[in-house]
Amino acid sequence: MNDQNKGKIREAINEAALELDGKLPDSPNHPAGRNPHAHISQVLMSILGHSYTRCTDRDVSTLLSMIKAIKENPF
Repeated sequence: MNDQNKGKIREAINEAALELDGKLPDSPNHPAGRNPHAHISQVLMSILGHSYTRCTDRDVSTLLSMIKAIKENPF
């Protein structure tokens, strides 16, 4: 993936994380609160099987849709 598209994905993750801040359910594993940036990246990695940075430029719209879905359905 080229740097411009990586930037688009990082920006989308940052915007989603700002919206999710304080909205993720409590977890006994995170007594100080959950990190929404890490949550989004971890969900993407679980779905993809690798980091979003290993995706191709063709995958950008799919990744943006996935980030939107994670933001709209926090767990």
